[in-house]
Amino acid sequence: MLLQEALNQRVIAIYPGRFQPMGKHHFTAYKHLVSKFGAKNVFVATSNVTGDKSPFNFNEKKKIISAALEMFSENGYKGTATNQIAKKAKVSEGLIFRHFKNKEGLLEGVLGECEKNISKIFDPLNDLKHPKVLLKNIISIPFNTSKENITYCKLLNKLKWEVGLEVKSIFEPIKKKVEDVFELMKYEDPRSEAETLLLILEGVMSKVILTKFESKLIVLDNLIKKYNV
Repeated sequence: MLLQEALNQRVIAIYPGRFQPMGKHHFTAYKHLVSKFGAKNVFVATSNVTGDKSPFNFNEKKKIISAALEMFSENGYKGTATNQIAKKAKVSEGLIFRHFKNKEGLLEGVLGECEKNISKIFDPLNDLKHPKVLLKNIISIPFNTSKENITYCKLLNKLKWEVGLEVKSIFEPIKKKVEDVFELMKYEDPRSEAETLLLILEGVMSKVILTKFESKLIVLDNLIKKYNV
């Protein structure tokens, strides 16, 4: 009986940590455990239930990213020191390096936050089916962007020129959707039409970021008339 129990024993590996989200180093460790114990026997443990003293408390990291995002967008990446970010976030500078290793790692974290939040701008489009209604809502996006998303866009725009960062258009995720709309509306060259519109919207977004753009409602009305939506 004891021999049978010994033969039936199962060895499992539990990998606990603060995955926010799982980084490359986390995944490397996970793959090593899988190679040793098998995928069915390896478990990743984390938690979204935290207290102030919990090792799983993510609030401090959120505060750092929020402070860095604001300061990078206002003063630029090169013009912002990590000790300034620490002061604004009300944390120690050492805590920044504990979470992000270095300033470049912090920039990656901020960019990830920007991309995640900017992508939410397009979520309401998923429920729209009629091509003209969909196109009108797409055209309206840069004119109705929230203050928070303007901050994200402002940072991406600044980094593009300051550090030579290759940043895709914020409208890249919906490029195919716009092409499909123009195809349904029987445009002769849907792809070129989509590229033209997205370039216009990109310019509008830059204008919104840089100035008050008092004539934006006139421009919006002109675009709506142009595309007859």
